[in-house]
Amino acid sequence: MAYIDHHGFDWTHPSVAFPLIGNICGDIPFPDGIVRCSDAFNAGVKLGLHELLAKIADESEDEARKLSPLLQWSMLEATRVAIEMAEIYRTAKEVDEPPPPLSTALDKRASSTVELCEWAVRHLIGGNHPVHQRCFELGRWGAAFFSEWLDELERHAFLVAHADVLADSLRGMLVPILAKFQPFDIEPERTCALRGFFRRIEVDSADTLAAQSQQIRSISASDLLSAFRDHGASWLDEVVPAVLHTVGELPDMALDWGGMKESILKIFESGCRWPAIMLSQNGRYGVGMVDEPLRSLLVPVQDPNIEVYFLDQKAVASFWVKMTWSELQNRLSPST
Repeated sequence: MAYIDHHGFDWTHPSVAFPLIGNICGDIPFPDGIVRCSDAFNAGVKLGLHELLAKIADESEDEARKLSPLLQWSMLEATRVAIEMAEIYRTAKEVDEPPPPLSTALDKRASSTVELCEWAVRHLIGGNHPVHQRCFELGRWGAAFFSEWLDELERHAFLVAHADVLADSLRGMLVPILAKFQPFDIEPERTCALRGFFRRIEVDSADTLAAQSQQIRSISASDLLSAFRDHGASWLDEVVPAVLHTVGELPDMALDWGGMKESILKIFESGCRWPAIMLSQNGRYGVGMVDEPLRSLLVPVQDPNIEVYFLDQKAVASFWVKMTWSELQNRLSPST
């Protein structure tokens, strides 16, 4: 990110440390560069809360003074989202317009967040994914209720004022989904989160679901929104495909081949004969193992000093390929 170099920030600065700690802990806004319904919703909540706080702070100096600490924290959360959006733009062919930068300037902090939200809907998600767009917008406009950063009284006051509008948006998303999918025909282990959400709104069978899809408006706005807050959008991930982008050629990276090979040897020595190098949708490299169900179909690695499995998740239909280290290095370092 250009601002890090421009201001001379290092890893001890909050703007660097906070996103870094999140990545180390696995709390990444868009894991592997893929936009799921839950990712879109959570990103909407983070950006929406910062947008809301910035607009309130702009109303008066007194509000700005009281909200200053919270605004600094919400800016860090929004920055984490912005960084991941910029990474997806850097690697995705379909996203041809860069995300607008966030600003801490008093006259731009609210408007820059609005512009980033609009970019996310139009470019990161796109018009071919209306459910993901609705998830993002629901999180954005309902951030004061869905976020855990405000106390219960503040969330309740916001809900009383905005429940009907938010619930109508949620119903508009749910009705076509309920009409299209029959989750009770899918194996329970594949729809655990979805069934949990349905139980929360008292739908426990296919017959009830068929009736409820036509009478979804009978559920009170507060009950419907509370159920969605408790379960988030993770249940939608079980029935709505994620937003996938076509990833172009990645810029050369200084890969630690020695470190990756050492990790592969340790995996092999621990007893797994299918160690693997993995390239994620967003250009991140990692070390792991071939998925266990596929191991019976794939020939094990004989000598990890010579060969290793490779998974390229940039392709929508990704698959495992066994390659020599030299073949893999040539593939991942096109300029060498």
